[in-house]
Amino acid sequence: MVEHNSLPKQSIVPENDPANWIKNQETIDYLSINGFNQNLENNNFQKSKRIYTQIIGGVRRTRFRYMSKSIFISTLVNGEKINRTFLIYSESKGSIFCAPCYLFGGTTSFATVGFSDWKKGEEKIKRHENSQHKLCVMNMKERKEVLNRVDQKLKYQVETEINYWKNVLTRVVAVVKSLSSRGMSFRGDDDRFGSVHNGNFMMSLELIAQFDPFLAQHIEKFGNKGKSSTSYLSFNIYEQFISIMADNVIQQMVKEIKEAKYFSISIDSTPGISHVDQLSFIFRYVQKNGCPVERFLGFLPNSGHKSEELADAVFLVLESHGLDINNCRGQSYDNASNMSGRYTGLQARIKKVNPLATFVPCSAHSLNLVDTRWSARSNASISLNKIWIEIINALSFIKDDRTEKSITRSEANGLYLKLDSLETAIMATLWGDILERFNKTSKQLQSVEIDLETVFDIVKSQNLAPHL
Repeated sequence: MVEHNSLPKQSIVPENDPANWIKNQETIDYLSINGFNQNLENNNFQKSKRIYTQIIGGVRRTRFRYMSKSIFISTLVNGEKINRTFLIYSESKGSIFCAPCYLFGGTTSFATVGFSDWKKGEEKIKRHENSQHKLCVMNMKERKEVLNRVDQKLKYQVETEINYWKNVLTRVVAVVKSLSSRGMSFRGDDDRFGSVHNGNFMMSLELIAQFDPFLAQHIEKFGNKGKSSTSYLSFNIYEQFISIMADNVIQQMVKEIKEAKYFSISIDSTPGISHVDQLSFIFRYVQKNGCPVERFLGFLPNSGHKSEELADAVFLVLESHGLDINNCRGQSYDNASNMSGRYTGLQARIKKVNPLATFVPCSAHSLNLVDTRWSARSNASISLNKIWIEIINALSFIKDDRTEKSITRSEANGLYLKLDSLETAIMATLWGDILERFNKTSKQLQSVEIDLETVFDIVKSQNLAPHL
């Protein structure tokens, strides 16, 4: 049951001791709904000790009495036994109280200082049961019924509201997971339902709504109300879910790495859409089933291009996820000196900490560079050989043109002298044939349809001696 006014239980019923109850509306409401502990378990009632004097044979003797649990049980005329659930024991006073009378204005000792006359206990409790006590019990029951009716209505309203938004979020999460798993964009040119430019997220919700009356009604009611209305349909909500899912994915990844124990890393500096460099961080490890996997951790803010700064970033990432650098068995980067440098590069700094972290140059980077270099040079050589005469004439015109700046004429004259030599002509023709051959081979090797046998044939055919 929900506590009223959101007060913690300890502030309403301290230590379950009625002597310490604060008699206010909150306490009355709480106890009327939730009841109370009679404090009978694991209690020897030592503090209920009372002293009596008794004259026996003309001699005054002292007697002691303690409260017994039997006082909490009433025996009816027909022999039936029922519990006196209205009584509660006070440990601090060693007395018993009548909770209904204490809360609803009783005047006897059961409702004020506590009852402790154990010698006449049964007699006085029965007398109390037939007094104003009955009215107090009825008041407590009526109070419970009223509060329960209010609480049940509020509880139903709260549960209905919770279930409604759960159903909304279930559909939103399903869309977020589907779009994220396929690497699709979420936002469009605008954020309005019904627009053909509202992006994949809203489009997916609109598609589901065609077959889901609940979502259709929700979009109609909350879809385009703006920032002041809660709808769980805006870009803010899916960005939060993406962040939560990303955290869970990273936690699972780190868990797998710890189970595998050994891992390798690969990082690279990549400019983002804002043209700001960021570090892409990749782990490679072997799962329990023996399957090697590669996992992308994420993009990290680039702390600098120096090898020392990169090493600090790597150590910080591993430490933040509880991974030991000494379990790293491999590292792979591009061929830049700050990454692959033998003495002061990133790989060398990591090896100083962990000599077992073997460095292997990244083949993907090397292949990308090969493709770029050969293709660029080949195209330039072909173009140069095709329009050799035109280039010579253009340079000759520029170097003799008095209207040009002297530095321009000087550069044109230098290029003219180089191109007008026999050596340059021979080298241009020679390298044009060689680079064209390499370029065609490079493109063939990158074809998605190529097979291994063809690869071997192409590589063997690169004997250029007959062409020299």
